[in-house]
Amino acid sequence: MRRKERRLEVRDWELMQAELQLLKWSQKHINVQSLDKKSIASMDEEGLVRAHGRLENARILLKDMRNPVVLPRDHQLTILLLHHLHHKRGHCGYKSLMHEARRKYWIIGLRKMAKTVVSNCVLCRKLRRKPLDQLMGQVPSLQVAAGFPPFLNTAMDILTH
Repeated sequence: MRRKERRLEVRDWELMQAELQLLKWSQKHINVQSLDKKSIASMDEEGLVRAHGRLENARILLKDMRNPVVLPRDHQLTILLLHHLHHKRGHCGYKSLMHEARRKYWIIGLRKMAKTVVSNCVLCRKLRRKPLDQLMGQVPSLQVAAGFPPFLNTAMDILTH
């Protein structure tokens, strides 16, 4: 049993290291000085650019929520991440996708990218499509014949016991 637990721990560590390397790779093109002054971005001890805001003292939140990792706009990793989160959340709308992404990442231009991901999703297009209008059939000529008052002929179902 301990061997299996060790394998899981090693696998988790390897996944975390792979994620760290991918995030570093995507951040190579980010210029920290050109970022928005409100986000106050800086490098952390792992070498990732993180946004610092007003929630520094909220120790109840996870580190990723207090200081989210900054990701560049229109980078392939960012697009794949948004596709993954969209699928994971059950093909949610763009606002829900933005909420999910902001739990861990600070994506530059997130709103536009989230709208693009949701609007390009084939399954979402099928599910959220406006239904077709039902064409009404012609009224039988017997019902619109001149000289007969309305409701002259009616039918009623009667149940007898």
